Amino acid sequence: MEDAENYRDRYIEMCTRVDLKIRETVVPTETEKRSFKLPKIELIANPKTLNDFPSPGSPRGSDGAAGKIRFWRTPIRKKDSPTESVKPTELTTASALASSVKSSAIETKLGWTLIGKVYSNDKNVMLKTSSLHVRNVSVKELWELDVLGITDPLLNENTKENFELTDFKNKMKILPDGRYEVKLPWKCNSENLPSNKELTWKRHLRMMNKLRNGKFFEDYKSVFRQWENLNIIERVPEVELNNECHYLPHRPVIKLDSATTKIRPVFDALAREKGKPSLNDCLYKGVNLIELIPDILDRFRIYPVGIVADIEKAFLILSVAPKDRDYLRFFFPCNEKQLVYRHCRVVFGVSSSPYLLNASIMHLLENCNSECKEVALKLKSSFYVDNCVTGVFSADEIEIFIEKTKLIMSEGCFNLRIFESNVASKSVDKHSGETFILGIIWDLDNDVLKCCTNFDSLTCEVKITKRLVLSTVQKVFDPIGMLASSTLLPKLLLQEIWKMKKAWDHRNYLRIL
Repeated sequence: MEDAENYRDRYIEMCTRVDLKIRETVVPTETEKRSFKLPKIELIANPKTLNDFPSPGSPRGSDGAAGKIRFWRTPIRKKDSPTESVKPTELTTASALASSVKSSAIETKLGWTLIGKVYSNDKNVMLKTSSLHVRNVSVKELWELDVLGITDPLLNENTKENFELTDFKNKMKILPDGRYEVKLPWKCNSENLPSNKELTWKRHLRMMNKLRNGKFFEDYKSVFRQWENLNIIERVPEVELNNECHYLPHRPVIKLDSATTKIRPVFDALAREKGKPSLNDCLYKGVNLIELIPDILDRFRIYPVGIVADIEKAFLILSVAPKDRDYLRFFFPCNEKQLVYRHCRVVFGVSSSPYLLNASIMHLLENCNSECKEVALKLKSSFYVDNCVTGVFSADEIEIFIEKTKLIMSEGCFNLRIFESNVASKSVDKHSGETFILGIIWDLDNDVLKCCTNFDSLTCEVKITKRLVLSTVQKVFDPIGMLASSTLLPKLLLQEIWKMKKAWDHRNYLRIL
């Protein structure tokens, strides 16, 4: 009897105490109470005999009815009332399972419930993970953002731009005389572009006042007259003056040491009104052609006989589609009245112009006749904008190569001129002295490439400032790294000066020098 009472006390204690332990990671979810239909649970007072208790290994209740369960607890006492008993309740279940380890699983309206002895488990699960490998991937791919669906906005923009430019190349038009007619590669609606008329006129007046005081005014004016005679520009008819348009400011660039053009008009396609886009903002720039320079120079060094040339007034060869010409208006150089002109050819100074020229040349070379296919293939990797930098393996090939090159380029109305080489020949215009190719010096006599390093102004008396160091570092253009070991130290010096956060003309840098 004593053993029965001990068993009863332990059983009641087990039924009246809940020991909660977190075993696994559970994802929390919110559920309203009214979504559950809970059965009514009633309790009875402590049974006095062991027979009133159900067997722990049996799914039946004490009354022997299958699928019915009774719960017991200790009596509920109130201060001013005697011990009260609670009536038993029933939880109707669909099924029950018995186990060999003296535990039962019963399906209730709240789900399956386990009854029986619970063995202690000290294992604490902090994080549970599941992995599914569907394919073998490299470590490099795991670090790429596009694996997570994250892509670089700049890459997306470049992809879109490449698609637009490919479509643009397919719509190139060849005029009856062989000249290429191109459209401006718009990346947004041209209606968003302001006219810039007032801004351009103010800058035009300032430019004219400066130019009149010099000796180049008539020379500058004659350039525009020459363009008008060659149909490079045209005057806008009065009936079209109020059409949708855009004006470009211009100014003269004077290079007295130039062998071809001493004075050249340059148009500012970056000019903008406050809060408005410029013409360059509305156009695709195309591929970055500067990246081609190292490759072109490395290929050039392969040939024992180098040949360089350039296209005469290359941008002015390409015709602009009539519907885009009003976005290339400008004022003729005079300040008596507003003489409005517009460009009929591609404008030097517009960001898309180098690409338009390069795309036209590539289209010409890709579609040349089979007789000159080999030369055209070599030229495709030799052009940087309007400069041709290439070569041949022997002096006997010079004449044939130059002849075929001129023939190919003339089909697109391009005049390839001023051929220079380190070997004298009938078709070579210059074979001695020095010449510039893609920003570096080519010594024709010794067949040597050199970087331009004009540091005559640097003397011991010159004070070192941040402005001077930056200017000196940027003077050296070295696309193929010939002077990399020498230019590294000034660049490191510039970094140290920059960290000091001094003014541009601060001179006390003895500590880092």
